[in-house]
Amino acid sequence: NKVEWEPKKEGRHLLHVEVTGESGKKAIYEKFVDVSDETSITGFTVDKSSPQKTGTKITLSGKVEKCLKGAEYRYIYYDGTTWYDINSSNELKEAEWEPKKEGEYTLCFQVITRYGRVINEFKNYTIKGAYTEIAGINVGEINSDGKIELETEINTTDENLRYTYLVYDMTNWEAIVYDSDTNKVEWEPKKEGRHLLHV
Repeated sequence: NKVEWEPKKEGRHLLHVEVTGESGKKAIYEKFVDVSDETSITGFTVDKSSPQKTGTKITLSGKVEKCLKGAEYRYIYYDGTTWYDINSSNELKEAEWEPKKEGEYTLCFQVITRYGRVINEFKNYTIKGAYTEIAGINVGEINSDGKIELETEINTTDENLRYTYLVYDMTNWEAIVYDSDTNKVEWEPKKEGRHLLHV
């Protein structure tokens, strides 16, 4: 009295059962059954925040409420014109994306159930060439040694940055440090008054 049934599609189905005994008498029973693969996307993350530079390897990770038999898990991206496949698999796993061109992209984690239902989660992402932007200079208070700590705030996708600090006392330019590998430096002013810092 037990049997396994594998539906071919989602939706409402009518089950019809006939039971015949040795006497030849037949019993019939019918029942409506609604079939669906129920799941949802519970997370879609990238391991590096936007923006990033071209050639950066970015790991995409999707999560679902529950994994489904026969489902396809896809990572795709849209460049403003066309959708491209990053990775497609019948197993839920991470994918690596290495963009080659600058631009504004839409990333998508997509689940396609065995019945063809599509579930999507989107994320916008910016890819730039190597760039460096100075957001500002933090100037500390003068300490007991008469020195002031300077720190440059940087937004960048570049690497191995070098820093040169100059100061102008409204009469002469003077170097604080040349070609440093750190964004922090101590400056010892020679006199009071207004100074112009150059980084």
